[in-house]
Amino acid sequence: MASEIRVDKITSLSGVGTITPSPTGIDISGITTVATLKATTGIVTTLTATTGIVTTLTTNTLTANSTAKVGSGVTLSPDGDIFATGVCTATTFSGSGASLTNLPSQVTISNNGDDRIITGGSGTNLNGEGNFTFDGTTVKILNTVPKIELNDGSSRILQVRGGSSSHNPSIVTQYASELYLGANNTESVNIGTEHLTITNGDLVIGTSGHGIDFSATANSGGVKENELLDDYEEGSFTPALSGYSSISYHRQEGFYTKIGRMVFIHVYLYVYQATGDGNTVTVTGLPFTSTTEGNSRIVNGGSIVYQNGFFSSTFNDNGIRNVYIGTGHNYVQFHNNISGASVAGNSTYLGQGANNRYLNFVAQFKTDT
Repeated sequence: MASEIRVDKITSLSGVGTITPSPTGIDISGITTVATLKATTGIVTTLTATTGIVTTLTTNTLTANSTAKVGSGVTLSPDGDIFATGVCTATTFSGSGASLTNLPSQVTISNNGDDRIITGGSGTNLNGEGNFTFDGTTVKILNTVPKIELNDGSSRILQVRGGSSSHNPSIVTQYASELYLGANNTESVNIGTEHLTITNGDLVIGTSGHGIDFSATANSGGVKENELLDDYEEGSFTPALSGYSSISYHRQEGFYTKIGRMVFIHVYLYVYQATGDGNTVTVTGLPFTSTTEGNSRIVNGGSIVYQNGFFSSTFNDNGIRNVYIGTGHNYVQFHNNISGASVAGNSTYLGQGANNRYLNFVAQFKTDT
């Protein structure tokens, strides 16, 4: 510091006080009001304005030997600490905050790891669940008996259980209620204690060759070949007669029911008139073809339910006609029940000129599918 200081002018000095120049600076004592006080360097030992106002204080360095107070809430200490009371507002704060005290309890996460779901603990303690994870696609629960439980708080519980050594994978209720399944906000199937009930819709077998398996039932004394009901179908078809060179109909109706590999048919023909030829009387148009395995006479055939002189003008002779379905046939033929000879169209009463003849018969046959 310079050994002397030159003061050219001190302006706007008022109040009671003493200004004393010295080799180390200027000492101002007492109560003094100064409009402008500038200190390029130096130390302001005590700056007190009891009744006056320091309008402007400009300094490059301001050193406080003890403490400096700013207003009623901020105190500056000589070692650089700032003590603030009340609300402290700033644009930014710097530092790690490691030395802050009197803070609220901080949140901690124990057992954390990749994809682990965080669950709450006591207070501000959180836990990363090692057996409960989500990777953005799949939620996994790892446990000896993993399960998800839905509980309405009144002991009505639904559980989704994973497979384990003691449990099969399952969806079960934990109270006396049926379990309902459905789609599009409609409950279609319910599962009770013992039964499956379809309340709306059908049981659909989506893959050929599958069906309802009855293997749990008792077997007969015969040789068991199959206990799977893999097909059921019913419908209609249009039967037609051959063995006639010309023919016209009033009615041609055929109905069938297929259960497994067995087909049952009912044919009703009402013929206005026909001209017979030498070919065997045959009904064509069956919906399925008979099997080629085994002896067709064992499982195929049928009987005439009603006719009004279709084959013969003699009543008794009309009854001795056999409904025959051979192997690999999708048609029915008629043979003499006594001789076994086939019946030609020109030998029938219809083919010889009789009009308005009925032929009503039933038959059954086995198919390969």
